[in-house]
Amino acid sequence: MAQVNRYLKDKAMDHIDHALGRPVDPRSETYRNYFYVIGDTDLRRDMTASPYWRGDGKGGEGEYFVVTDEGRAALADCAGSRAVIALAGKVE
Repeated sequence: MAQVNRYLKDKAMDHIDHALGRPVDPRSETYRNYFYVIGDTDLRRDMTASPYWRGDGKGGEGEYFVVTDEGRAALADCAGSRAVIALAGKVE
């Protein structure tokens, strides 16, 4: 799977990018798809309410979330724009 080392200005999109392993094409199959949030936080509530995330079970003190197809599409739109503020290294 091809991936790239980048950081996105939009923190919500950066979380989706991180959860998917920062793929070149977020619409393609990725080697990972999860984000773990610990505690009763704003981030956890935001992910629960977002159409870009789906809860995938609780573990320990937190909850796992997976990126939905809608989240992948939103990331593809974002990553293709000027929202990328740092691109380091080579595409693998």
